[in-house]
Amino acid sequence: MASGATITTFRNRSWLLTFFVVLGALLMLQGVATVVYFLVFGQADFWFAVAINGLGIAIIGIGFWFAAYGWRRLRDPQPPITIGPDGLHDRAISARPIPWRDIANLQVWNGQGGPVLAFDLAEGAGERAGVRRGAHVSAAISRLSGHNYHIRSMGTDATMARLVEAIRPYAEIRGE
Repeated sequence: MASGATITTFRNRSWLLTFFVVLGALLMLQGVATVVYFLVFGQADFWFAVAINGLGIAIIGIGFWFAAYGWRRLRDPQPPITIGPDGLHDRAISARPIPWRDIANLQVWNGQGGPVLAFDLAEGAGERAGVRRGAHVSAAISRLSGHNYHIRSMGTDATMARLVEAIRPYAEIRGE
């Protein structure tokens, strides 16, 4: 791993993020309509009504996730993901770049929405990099998949090849 001065920034694809916001809003609307309909007009069996309302609430949650993700990326004027000698910086995860020395078990794979970068953080790294509260909560859930933190490139111009090329001078990628 050679030290270099190359900084790679990944940009938003605004049209795709706008699609996520609209899709999320429509999903939330559908979920609310489903729940309201079955609460007001539903004369279904109790367990069927519970299942339908549960699905409606799940649709609202999925819609909220898409809309919030798109909105957060769209309203931030800075590049969403930056990789360079100072470390790895996803503005949705941390306020400052996470130094390479604090990143362990780095792995990249193709996910359903594009490349996913997964890694673990050293003790105290979250506080030093200003990892956001939502990222800490997400990391607790992500531990089930074997990594604490995930950078999702959905809505950006990141490709698998560009991510690997940007990271390679600074860190070892597991399973490459």
